[in-house]
Amino acid sequence: MYLLAHDLGTSGDKATLFHEDGTLLKSVVADYPTYYGIHGEAEQEPQELWAAVCQATRQVTADISPKEIAAVAFTGTQNGCICLDKDGNPLRRAIIWADVRADKQADEFAAAYGGVEACHQRTGKRPSASFSLAKFMWVRENEPEIYAKTACMLQTKDYIVYRLTGRLATDYSDASSTQAYDIANRCWAEDVIRAAGLDMEKFPEICEGAAVIGHCTQSASQETGLAEGTPIVLGAGDGTTCNLGAGGQEEGAVTINLGTSAFLAYTT
Repeated sequence: MYLLAHDLGTSGDKATLFHEDGTLLKSVVADYPTYYGIHGEAEQEPQELWAAVCQATRQVTADISPKEIAAVAFTGTQNGCICLDKDGNPLRRAIIWADVRADKQADEFAAAYGGVEACHQRTGKRPSASFSLAKFMWVRENEPEIYAKTACMLQTKDYIVYRLTGRLATDYSDASSTQAYDIANRCWAEDVIRAAGLDMEKFPEICEGAAVIGHCTQSASQETGLAEGTPIVLGAGDGTTCNLGAGGQEEGAVTINLGTSAFLAYTT
């Protein structure tokens, strides 16, 4: 049996195939563009991310049977903002980690919440245009029609997991990188989200990154070449995945090293 890992970076998706004992067998990269603007914009097309994952999956698994893949897991860029409508369709390009246009919104949040240190104590982070919270505030203030139609805001890997399984979720590492996370109670910080002028229901459920979040759907199977029903592991953000697996692994889990990243993937 094999394990498939995807690392969704700034310039492309790196798909790596491992034997279930952790031996690296093959790796490919499928590129996608980032669209930069003069006001600090840095965006990507969600459909181009998905197309890259489909391409890389087919290439890296070309010599094996899809039924031999025990699980697929993900890591990817953090601090993003992908707005999906009620049917799961992207409403605009993804705003990625490198986008810095939301300075005004970060300052507004700091003022509304009682200052920089109050924000830091609650979320573990000082207000910044880098975080998803400020980016989502920017959407609300500058593209109100998009914000109104947004049913869920996701991170990069979470969007791909959604395309594979139909489940809207994020893991604790990506949740904590949004600045909308309660670090003490490990849940969304409702008071923070309210101070930012955002709606709680637009944030996804938070799940363990090592969990099998769902299984490959029939439609996703047709696009990716994966077998229908293949277990999909949520994974974690690329800035924090190297901490996963450092201890307390559950039985049946294998630590997969992916360059500078590492995360857990279940073999069953």
